[in-house]
Amino acid sequence: RRDLWANASPVDNAPGWWESPWLGTFYKSEESGWILHLQLGWVYPSPGEDGSLWLWKESLGWVWTDRKIYPFLYAQSLGNWLYFYGEFKQQRLLFDYGSNEWKRLDESAVNESDLDR
Repeated sequence: RRDLWANASPVDNAPGWWESPWLGTFYKSEESGWILHLQLGWVYPSPGEDGSLWLWKESLGWVWTDRKIYPFLYAQSLGNWLYFYGEFKQQRLLFDYGSNEWKRLDESAVNESDLDR
């Protein structure tokens, strides 16, 4: 069984967890559709028919990517591109090409341990 939009395969002995060759590891809530991405946190995926992927993240709004350009993300609300660097010194970082600055993927207003998704 595969999750087609991310070309993901189930992780052995870890029910609900998936591994995508381009998106990475995530837990998928079958009930709500939300995924807990190991690096991005809680996101809501909306896959396109062309293989692209819109992700909703409360701190970012809608961002667009696909398997050819991830970890680059187009932020609809900002009207520019972001680069998701990943974790550095226990902070998840994005480079914002619009402001030419590094930003934290700040979840201070969102409780990421909320598993009710």
